[in-house]
Amino acid sequence: MMPNRLPIIVLAGSDSRPGAAPDGMDPDEMLAGPKGTIPLQNGRCMAAELVHRIRASECFSEPLLLGPKQWYADKVDCEITHVEGSLIDTLRLLARIISERFAGDDPVAITACDILPSVADFQRLLENDYAPHAESVFWWQMVESQPEDMGASSWKPTYHMPLQQGDSPRTLYPGHVVIVRPSALRFQLINRLLELAYKYRNRPLNKRHIGITLGAIRALITQDLMNLREFQLPVLTFVLPYVGLRDFFKYRNGTATLRDHEYFLAKTFLHRRFHHVANNRPFVIAATTLRSFAKDIDTKAELEEVESTLCVSE
Repeated sequence: MMPNRLPIIVLAGSDSRPGAAPDGMDPDEMLAGPKGTIPLQNGRCMAAELVHRIRASECFSEPLLLGPKQWYADKVDCEITHVEGSLIDTLRLLARIISERFAGDDPVAITACDILPSVADFQRLLENDYAPHAESVFWWQMVESQPEDMGASSWKPTYHMPLQQGDSPRTLYPGHVVIVRPSALRFQLINRLLELAYKYRNRPLNKRHIGITLGAIRALITQDLMNLREFQLPVLTFVLPYVGLRDFFKYRNGTATLRDHEYFLAKTFLHRRFHHVANNRPFVIAATTLRSFAKDIDTKAELEEVESTLCVSE
Protein backbone atom coordinates (compact mmCIF):
# COMPACT_ATOMS: atom_id res chain seq x y z
CA MET A 1 0.00 0.00 0.00
CA MET A 2 1.26 3.46 -0.87
CA PRO A 3 2.15 5.51 2.24
CA ASN A 4 0.38 8.83 2.77
CA ARG A 5 1.90 11.66 0.77
CA LEU A 6 5.13 12.71 2.43
CA PRO A 7 6.54 16.23 2.77
CA ILE A 8 9.68 16.45 0.65
CA ILE A 9 12.61 18.85 0.80
CA VAL A 10 14.94 19.32 -2.19
CA LEU A 11 18.49 20.37 -1.35
CA ALA A 12 19.75 22.80 -4.00
CA GLY A 13 22.52 24.71 -2.24
CA SER A 14 25.06 27.10 -3.64
CA ASP A 15 28.41 25.32 -3.25
CA SER A 16 30.10 26.46 -6.48
CA ARG A 17 33.13 24.18 -6.17
CA PRO A 18 33.08 20.77 -7.88
CA GLY A 19 33.97 17.73 -5.83
CA ALA A 20 37.40 16.16 -6.09
CA ALA A 21 37.76 14.35 -9.40
CA PRO A 22 37.83 10.56 -8.97
CA ASP A 23 41.04 8.71 -9.79
CA GLY A 24 41.50 8.44 -13.53
CA MET A 25 39.04 11.23 -14.37
CA ASP A 26 40.01 14.64 -15.69
CA PRO A 27 38.75 17.50 -13.47
CA ASP A 28 37.36 19.16 -16.61
CA GLU A 29 34.89 16.28 -16.90
CA MET A 30 33.23 17.26 -13.60
CA LEU A 31 30.30 19.69 -13.52
CA ALA A 32 30.96 22.93 -11.64
CA GLY A 33 28.64 25.51 -10.17
CA PRO A 34 25.06 25.08 -8.93
CA LYS A 35 23.92 21.93 -10.70
CA GLY A 36 20.24 22.53 -9.98
CA THR A 37 20.27 25.58 -12.27
CA ILE A 38 21.74 23.74 -15.28
CA PRO A 39 19.29 24.17 -18.18
CA LEU A 40 18.00 21.04 -19.91
CA GLN A 41 16.91 20.73 -23.51
CA ASN A 42 13.23 20.45 -22.52
CA GLY A 43 13.27 24.04 -21.24
CA ARG A 44 13.49 23.32 -17.52
CA CYS A 45 16.52 23.53 -15.29
CA MET A 46 17.56 20.36 -13.46
CA ALA A 47 15.87 21.30 -10.18
CA ALA A 48 12.64 22.29 -11.96
CA GLU A 49 12.57 18.97 -13.81
CA LEU A 50 13.00 17.12 -10.52
CA VAL A 51 10.16 19.12 -8.90
CA HIS A 52 7.96 18.32 -11.92
CA ARG A 53 8.60 14.58 -11.53
CA ILE A 54 8.06 14.69 -7.77
CA ARG A 55 4.65 16.28 -8.29
CA ALA A 56 3.69 13.90 -11.08
CA SER A 57 4.50 10.86 -8.93
CA GLU A 58 1.71 11.82 -6.46
CA CYS A 59 3.84 10.31 -3.67
CA PHE A 60 4.66 13.62 -1.98
CA SER A 61 3.03 16.83 -0.86
CA GLU A 62 4.19 20.12 -2.39
CA PRO A 63 8.03 20.23 -2.56
CA LEU A 64 10.11 22.75 -0.64
CA LEU A 65 13.44 23.73 -2.22
CA LEU A 66 16.39 24.99 -0.16
CA GLY A 67 18.71 27.15 -2.22
CA PRO A 68 19.58 30.71 -3.31
CA LYS A 69 16.33 32.48 -4.21
CA GLN A 70 18.03 34.70 -6.77
CA TRP A 71 19.01 31.60 -8.75
CA TYR A 72 15.77 29.65 -8.55
CA ALA A 73 12.93 32.19 -8.23
CA ASP A 74 12.37 32.43 -11.99
CA LYS A 75 13.25 28.80 -12.71
CA VAL A 76 11.39 26.64 -10.17
CA ASP A 77 7.65 26.91 -9.44
CA CYS A 78 7.64 25.70 -5.85
CA GLU A 79 8.27 27.25 -2.45
CA ILE A 80 11.92 28.28 -2.00
CA THR A 81 13.68 28.91 1.30
CA HIS A 82 16.81 30.95 0.77
CA VAL A 83 20.24 29.59 1.73
CA GLU A 84 23.72 30.28 0.36
CA GLY A 85 27.16 28.99 1.24
CA SER A 86 28.67 25.56 1.74
CA LEU A 87 26.91 22.24 2.15
CA ILE A 88 27.00 22.64 5.92
CA ASP A 89 25.05 25.91 5.63
CA THR A 90 22.34 24.06 3.71
CA LEU A 91 22.31 21.21 6.23
CA ARG A 92 22.00 23.61 9.15
CA LEU A 93 19.02 25.27 7.51
CA LEU A 94 17.56 21.84 6.75
CA ALA A 95 17.76 20.90 10.44
CA ARG A 96 16.04 24.13 11.44
CA ILE A 97 13.31 23.83 8.80
CA ILE A 98 12.52 20.25 9.78
CA SER A 99 12.40 21.01 13.49
CA GLU A 100 10.25 24.14 13.03
CA ARG A 101 7.85 23.15 10.26
CA PHE A 102 7.21 19.43 10.54
CA ALA A 103 5.75 17.38 13.38
CA GLY A 104 8.53 15.58 15.22
CA ASP A 105 7.21 12.04 14.80
CA ASP A 106 5.94 12.29 11.21
CA PRO A 107 8.19 11.19 8.31
CA VAL A 108 9.80 13.75 6.00
CA ALA A 109 11.59 12.93 2.73
CA ILE A 110 14.81 14.66 1.69
CA THR A 111 16.53 14.46 -1.68
CA ALA A 112 19.24 16.18 -3.70
CA CYS A 113 18.51 18.38 -6.70
CA ASP A 114 20.88 16.51 -9.02
CA ILE A 115 19.03 13.23 -9.50
CA LEU A 116 16.26 12.72 -12.05
CA PRO A 117 14.37 9.48 -11.36
CA SER A 118 11.32 8.87 -13.51
CA VAL A 119 7.83 9.30 -12.11
CA ALA A 120 7.44 5.50 -12.13
CA ASP A 121 10.72 5.08 -10.24
CA PHE A 122 9.52 7.42 -7.47
CA GLN A 123 6.32 5.40 -7.20
CA ARG A 124 8.16 2.07 -7.11
CA LEU A 125 10.61 3.31 -4.49
CA LEU A 126 7.82 4.39 -2.14
CA GLU A 127 5.51 1.43 -2.77
CA ASN A 128 8.01 -1.42 -2.92
CA ASP A 129 11.02 -0.28 -0.91
CA TYR A 130 9.81 2.24 1.66
CA ALA A 131 6.28 1.05 2.52
CA PRO A 132 7.43 -2.25 4.13
CA HIS A 133 9.63 -0.22 6.51
CA ALA A 134 7.42 2.82 7.02
CA GLU A 135 7.64 2.47 10.83
CA SER A 136 11.40 3.06 10.78
CA VAL A 137 12.72 6.42 11.97
CA PHE A 138 15.49 6.69 9.36
CA TRP A 139 15.11 5.07 5.95
CA TRP A 140 17.64 5.12 3.12
CA GLN A 141 18.43 2.97 0.10
CA MET A 142 21.41 1.31 -1.56
CA VAL A 143 21.09 0.49 -5.23
CA GLU A 144 22.09 -2.95 -6.45
CA SER A 145 23.73 -2.83 -9.88
CA GLN A 146 26.78 -3.92 -11.81
CA PRO A 147 28.98 -1.03 -13.04
CA GLU A 148 28.40 -1.96 -16.69
CA ASP A 149 24.68 -1.34 -16.16
CA MET A 150 25.20 2.14 -14.70
CA GLY A 151 26.02 3.83 -17.99
CA ALA A 152 27.87 7.13 -17.54
CA SER A 153 27.66 6.65 -13.76
CA SER A 154 29.73 3.44 -13.78
CA TRP A 155 32.68 5.32 -12.22
CA LYS A 156 30.87 6.00 -8.93
CA PRO A 157 32.18 4.33 -5.75
CA THR A 158 30.64 0.96 -4.95
CA TYR A 159 30.29 -1.17 -1.84
CA HIS A 160 30.44 -4.97 -1.94
CA MET A 161 28.61 -6.79 0.82
CA PRO A 162 25.69 -9.13 1.55
CA LEU A 163 22.47 -7.76 2.96
CA GLN A 164 22.72 -10.01 6.01
CA GLN A 165 24.69 -13.00 7.24
CA GLY A 166 24.35 -15.96 4.89
CA ASP A 167 23.58 -13.90 1.77
CA SER A 168 25.82 -13.57 -1.26
CA PRO A 169 27.73 -10.28 -1.62
CA ARG A 170 26.13 -7.62 -3.79
CA THR A 171 27.48 -4.58 -5.60
CA LEU A 172 25.78 -1.52 -4.11
CA TYR A 173 25.69 2.21 -4.87
CA PRO A 174 24.44 4.83 -2.36
CA GLY A 175 20.99 6.23 -3.11
CA HIS A 176 19.90 9.84 -2.74
CA VAL A 177 16.55 9.81 -0.94
CA VAL A 178 16.19 9.61 2.83
CA ILE A 179 13.00 9.57 4.89
CA VAL A 180 13.33 10.54 8.54
CA ARG A 181 11.29 11.18 11.66
CA PRO A 182 12.83 14.40 12.98
CA SER A 183 12.41 13.74 16.70
CA ALA A 184 14.74 10.73 16.44
CA LEU A 185 17.74 12.54 14.96
CA ARG A 186 20.94 13.98 16.42
CA PHE A 187 20.94 16.85 13.95
CA GLN A 188 24.22 18.53 14.89
CA LEU A 189 26.19 15.28 14.76
CA ILE A 190 24.50 14.20 11.53
CA ASN A 191 25.31 17.51 9.84
CA ARG A 192 28.98 17.23 10.74
CA LEU A 193 29.27 13.62 9.59
CA LEU A 194 27.45 14.33 6.33
CA GLU A 195 29.76 17.27 5.71
CA LEU A 196 32.75 14.94 6.15
CA ALA A 197 31.21 12.29 3.90
CA TYR A 198 30.57 14.92 1.21
CA LYS A 199 34.09 16.30 1.48
CA TYR A 200 35.68 12.88 0.93
CA ARG A 201 32.95 11.38 -1.26
CA ASN A 202 34.96 10.71 -4.43
CA ARG A 203 38.19 9.52 -2.80
CA PRO A 204 39.32 5.89 -2.47
CA LEU A 205 37.94 4.07 0.58
CA ASN A 206 41.26 4.03 2.52
CA LYS A 207 41.82 7.78 2.13
CA ARG A 208 38.15 8.49 2.79
CA HIS A 209 38.14 6.52 6.04
CA ILE A 210 41.12 8.32 7.62
CA GLY A 211 39.76 11.82 7.00
CA ILE A 212 36.23 10.96 8.06
CA THR A 213 37.40 9.16 11.21
CA LEU A 214 39.50 12.08 12.48
CA GLY A 215 36.72 14.57 11.84
CA ALA A 216 34.12 12.24 13.35
CA ILE A 217 36.03 11.86 16.62
CA ARG A 218 36.01 15.64 17.06
CA ALA A 219 32.27 15.70 16.35
CA LEU A 220 31.64 12.91 18.86
CA ILE A 221 33.49 14.75 21.61
CA THR A 222 31.29 17.79 20.96
CA GLN A 223 28.14 15.65 21.08
CA ASP A 224 29.22 13.99 24.33
CA LEU A 225 29.76 17.37 25.95
CA MET A 226 26.19 18.24 24.95
CA ASN A 227 24.96 14.92 26.37
CA LEU A 228 26.61 15.68 29.69
CA ARG A 229 24.43 18.76 29.98
CA GLU A 230 21.42 16.44 29.60
CA PHE A 231 22.81 14.17 32.36
CA GLN A 232 23.62 11.38 29.87
CA LEU A 233 26.80 9.35 30.07
CA PRO A 234 29.40 10.57 27.52
CA VAL A 235 29.86 7.21 25.80
CA LEU A 236 29.74 8.22 22.11
CA THR A 237 33.43 9.17 21.89
CA PHE A 238 34.41 5.70 23.03
CA VAL A 239 31.66 3.45 21.71
CA LEU A 240 31.14 4.78 18.18
CA PRO A 241 34.81 4.77 17.07
CA TYR A 242 35.01 1.16 18.28
CA VAL A 243 31.83 0.17 16.44
CA GLY A 244 32.89 2.17 13.37
CA LEU A 245 36.37 0.64 13.21
CA ARG A 246 34.92 -2.83 13.71
CA ASP A 247 32.50 -2.15 10.86
CA PHE A 248 35.30 -0.85 8.64
CA PHE A 249 37.59 -3.83 9.22
CA LYS A 250 34.72 -6.25 8.75
CA TYR A 251 34.09 -4.55 5.41
CA ARG A 252 37.79 -4.78 4.48
CA ASN A 253 37.78 -8.47 5.41
CA GLY A 254 34.63 -9.14 3.39
CA THR A 255 32.50 -10.06 6.43
CA ALA A 256 30.44 -6.87 6.88
CA THR A 257 26.76 -6.84 5.97
CA LEU A 258 24.30 -4.09 5.24
CA ARG A 259 22.67 -4.89 8.59
CA ASP A 260 26.02 -4.15 10.31
CA HIS A 261 26.02 -0.69 8.73
CA GLU A 262 22.42 -0.13 9.84
CA TYR A 263 23.43 -0.91 13.43
CA PHE A 264 26.37 1.51 13.34
CA LEU A 265 24.36 4.31 11.74
CA ALA A 266 21.48 3.84 14.19
CA LYS A 267 23.91 4.17 17.11
CA THR A 268 25.41 7.28 15.49
CA PHE A 269 22.44 9.18 14.05
CA LEU A 270 19.58 8.36 16.43
CA HIS A 271 18.87 9.43 19.98
CA ARG A 272 19.21 6.54 22.42
CA ARG A 273 15.50 6.25 23.15
CA PHE A 274 14.88 5.28 19.50
CA HIS A 275 17.45 2.48 19.27
CA HIS A 276 14.89 -0.29 19.83
CA VAL A 277 11.78 0.99 18.04
CA ALA A 278 10.35 -0.52 14.82
CA ASN A 279 11.05 -4.09 15.94
CA ASN A 280 14.64 -3.20 16.85
CA ARG A 281 15.34 -1.98 13.32
CA PRO A 282 14.93 1.80 13.58
CA PHE A 283 17.47 2.53 10.82
CA VAL A 284 16.75 0.76 7.54
CA ILE A 285 18.95 0.65 4.46
CA ALA A 286 16.74 -0.91 1.81
CA ALA A 287 18.30 -2.63 -1.20
CA THR A 288 16.64 -1.55 -4.44
CA THR A 289 17.33 -2.10 -8.13
CA LEU A 290 16.16 1.40 -9.13
CA ARG A 291 19.43 2.73 -10.56
CA SER A 292 18.18 6.28 -11.09
CA PHE A 293 18.44 6.98 -7.35
CA ALA A 294 22.19 6.31 -7.44
CA LYS A 295 22.80 8.44 -10.54
CA ASP A 296 23.47 11.88 -9.12
CA ILE A 297 24.64 14.00 -12.03
CA ASP A 298 28.27 14.91 -11.34
CA THR A 299 29.89 14.80 -14.79
CA LYS A 300 29.31 16.17 -18.26
CA ALA A 301 28.86 12.62 -19.56
CA GLU A 302 26.14 11.94 -16.99
CA LEU A 303 24.37 15.15 -17.98
CA GLU A 304 24.53 14.17 -21.66
CA GLU A 305 23.10 10.76 -20.81
CA VAL A 306 20.16 12.34 -18.98
CA GLU A 307 19.58 14.82 -21.81
CA SER A 308 19.27 11.94 -24.27
CA THR A 309 16.23 10.62 -22.38
CA LEU A 310 14.32 13.92 -22.19
CA CYS A 311 11.38 14.98 -24.29
CA VAL A 312 11.13 18.64 -25.26
CA SER A 313 8.42 20.24 -23.11
CA GLU A 314 5.35 21.75 -24.78
